Amino acid sequence: MGKYQTVFRRVIALLIDGIFIIAPFSLISQYITIDNNVTNTVFLVSKTFVPFIYFIVMNYLFGQTLGKMVVNIKIVDISETRNISIKQAFLRESIWIGLSFIEFVFIKTFSNSSWVDVISLYDTLVFIIIIIIIIAMLKNEKRCAIHDFIAETVVVILE
Repeated sequence: MGKYQTVFRRVIALLIDGIFIIAPFSLISQYITIDNNVTNTVFLVSKTFVPFIYFIVMNYLFGQTLGKMVVNIKIVDISETRNISIKQAFLRESIWIGLSFIEFVFIKTFSNSSWVDVISLYDTLVFIIIIIIIIAMLKNEKRCAIHDFIAETVVVILE
């Protein structure tokens, strides 16, 4: 059971990836200045897709992102006998891709509404999904999250 005790490591890996990979890119893309409407669209699209490309490619090629490498965990197929496929890497991100699509639609649909209302509604949805993911991880022996069940993967501590 020890090799599946990855919840804390997964959180740290996500923080590392977020702080050192995703945030700098988001900050850079935020300062692209072409035209207000174009800039907002470029920022939203790049903020949405670049993280997914990073996670999908890294997880497919290495079974790890840079954050996972630092904390010594790896994603493997549920059989634990092989690395994950590109399809599995994509499926692991499907929840977040869906949420980003919802965020994009919210922002475009409610752009005349108060940003506070739109962000608050989206953040509430994300919070609920994160709680569901954590509960799922704590309720099964291999500590699989919802996205692990969808992709038929498991995260293990490397020996």
